[in-house]
Amino acid sequence: MAGSGFELAPFRNAAEHRKWARATDRKYFSGPFRAYLTPAFKAEAAEYYKSELPRAKGISVRKKGKIVAMLTLLEIAGRNSARPLHWISWLWADPRVPKTGRRVVRSLLLGWLRANTFKYIGASVHAANLRSQKWFLKSGFRP
Repeated sequence: MAGSGFELAPFRNAAEHRKWARATDRKYFSGPFRAYLTPAFKAEAAEYYKSELPRAKGISVRKKGKIVAMLTLLEIAGRNSARPLHWISWLWADPRVPKTGRRVVRSLLLGWLRANTFKYIGASVHAANLRSQKWFLKSGFRP
């Protein structure tokens, strides 16, 4: 958004995408919610990083070149879905971004989603992750 200092930017390469996905997952999800994660969930996460993340689309939001948010999107058309859809497999925004900046970040990510997805978008949010549930509801997603 003009004048805000925030900009959408693709990841420089797959390694940068993987690095940020893993680091933010560990710091903001797998670490804080580890008491709620089953061994089966952990095995599924390992498989995701091995086989799903490499084929995913990713976008970052940067301010002064530093990544302050990211979104990872999987296409699951014809696999496990009756309809073609994209699945948000990871979404992260730096909690240190001030409230007005978070609005800009949300707007940038939602604009990118509208331009880069099928008609249907899915996501799953762990029941303990209230902050993420709130983001999706504010963004117009419905359970």
